Order: sequence, then structure tokens, then C-alpha cells
Amino acid sequence: GYLRACAELTTQLYALGVAPREFWLAAGSGGTTAGLVAGAALLAPAYAVVGVTVSRPVPQIVQQVAELARGSLDLLGSTAAIATVDVRGGWIGPAYGTASPEGDAAAALVARTEGVFLDPVFGAKAMAALVDAARRGELTGPLVYLVSGGAPTLFGPVEE
Repeated sequence: GYLRACAELTTQLYALGVAPREFWLAAGSGGTTAGLVAGAALLAPAYAVVGVTVSRPVPQIVQQVAELARGSLDLLGSTAAIATVDVRGGWIGPAYGTASPEGDAAAALVARTEGVFLDPVFGAKAMAALVDAARRGELTGPLVYLVSGGAPTLFGPVEE
């Protein structure tokens, strides 16, 4: 699904005259990241996919993403080469599935400045990594931050 999403995003962005240098997103299971990595390999765009692990150690996510991306391309009969999988670590916070102070701050910043609400356990943590990279001057050119879900966690548990 995200391989197709990559094609759609790429088509729409280039139609608007936007050539992103990177796609950033939270990497939980690695499936979404793998779809974008496979799509980037197939479409050969000039951007990198940057996953921020919110669930597992970086080497485990890198391996999972590479295997899933290669498997997706194999199903399509493609021999396209997969770029080195870029997964950033250090943003899981106190634990998987638990909000972090850095993520909370990033979510508040994005809500206040962009009107986008990020879930506290995936999107907010990955955005914290992106905000940190921006503050350190590591980003160049336009980029895309993919909000891939998490809406049910925005409002906390439902009590009956």
C-alpha cells in the first residue's frame, strides 16, 4: 500500500513543482517505511526515506525495512536497488507505546504552528527527531513528514 502511496505522493509533489529531498516518518513495525523505501527504489526519485524508530532498536528496524522493501519489489518482479535504509534512533522515550517529553513538545509545536495533531506514541516522537535535526541545521531543501495514523491515541483511553 505504501509503495503505491509513494508513487501518488511523488506524482502530486512533482505536479506542484515540489522536489522533496527527504520523506520522514515514524517507524514502528517498519512496514510503512518499507513501502516508501520500495517506492523510492522503483521510482528512482531524488529523495531519501528517513524512519525514526519508535518501537525497536535501530538494527532490528533497518533489517525489517530492508527485508520488507526487497520482498515488495520481488513481488513486482523488480530488480531495482534499495538505498541504504536510514533509521534514526534515540526517540523511543521512556518505553514503546508511552509518550515522551520530547514528543509532547514537538506535538505541541506542530499543533500550534501547523494545526496538525500528532499522536503521542508514534508521530510525536518522530516529529521530535525531525525538530531536533532542523534545530541542528541538518536539513536542506523541502521535505515531507508523513503522518501515518495514531488518531485513536490522541484522546486517551475511553472509559465506560
